[in-house]
Amino acid sequence: MTKKTIPVIVPAAGIGSRFENDIPKQYFKLDTLTVIETTIRELLNSNIVERIIICVAENDKFIEQQDFYDDPKIKIIKGGSTRAQSVLNALNDPVMEDYDFVAVHDAARPSFSSKDLRRMYDKLINEKLDGIYPCIQLTDSLKSHQSGTVNKDEFYLAQTPQLCKKNSIHSALKNCLNNNIEVPDESFALEHSQFLVDKECFQQTIDVIISRAGPLNIEIIVTDFNNFDFT
Repeated sequence: MTKKTIPVIVPAAGIGSRFENDIPKQYFKLDTLTVIETTIRELLNSNIVERIIICVAENDKFIEQQDFYDDPKIKIIKGGSTRAQSVLNALNDPVMEDYDFVAVHDAARPSFSSKDLRRMYDKLINEKLDGIYPCIQLTDSLKSHQSGTVNKDEFYLAQTPQLCKKNSIHSALKNCLNNNIEVPDESFALEHSQFLVDKECFQQTIDVIISRAGPLNIEIIVTDFNNFDFT
């Protein structure tokens, strides 16, 4: 019988090189909580999440200061030199033995919907997929270095949490790592290894924006303006 709950792997061993700061971005404060505290709090509040495995760098000096550190649903493990290796380390942990499905969610992505997580999990099982991921349709103009403006309708942004059949993502990640293939996310690994992957795409509607803002304690008030922008 398929479990109604899943474990979530949170890769947090990266240093956030694009953020250009001595403190990894997941440990920066959003009001009173750090980014990763906000992310983990939302996961802990989800009725679909049973365990959370957080992969951190060996020399991480911030993780013990986080408010979730002693929560019994959470296990902290040593991450790898890459996201893919961190996720594989978590998949190999004994905690994972009781599960057939797993989600992977970015530590620095606190804005997500637990309702979307449940919907994707149901679709993963009902359609017998190996993986499913959320994506957001582009609204801005998109340009290429080679060809200038391109048709934005042909592109979308892959997001997390990404849900996978545990054995499939384990096999896919091992295949990529053994062949020195860079893995940007779990859906890529599954696609590269010819597993069945689907996406759940969301338009940038005001309802989606409001739902994503909720975990950040940001209130968006809709007025009578017909045109608005967020910067």
